[in-house]
Amino acid sequence: MNELNYSIDPGTGEYRRDEKGEYLRAPLVKLADGAVARFDDQTDIAPIPRGNVGEFEIVILKGGAPEIQEDHRGRKLYSTMDGSSVEMKEIGPLPNGVTDKE
Repeated sequence: MNELNYSIDPGTGEYRRDEKGEYLRAPLVKLADGAVARFDDQTDIAPIPRGNVGEFEIVILKGGAPEIQEDHRGRKLYSTMDGSSVEMKEIGPLPNGVTDKE
């Protein structure tokens, strides 16, 4: 049995990473009866290796399996209509009318 769980965001399913991009791990909590405690923000399912994940992509846990999704949160993005700044708050591809070109 793996002695460490992976930390995930229970809202998005995103595997959490540290400032170096390494996946965060947490030790298993063993109960008195020998069972292992389960937490909403942890999983024993290994993520996709970081070397297989692109610059603007993240790994999420979806339906019991890790998958890669686009992630443009925190990037400088602009409206193609008027050039105004756009903030992405959700994981996923750029919506129509949004670009990373100023």
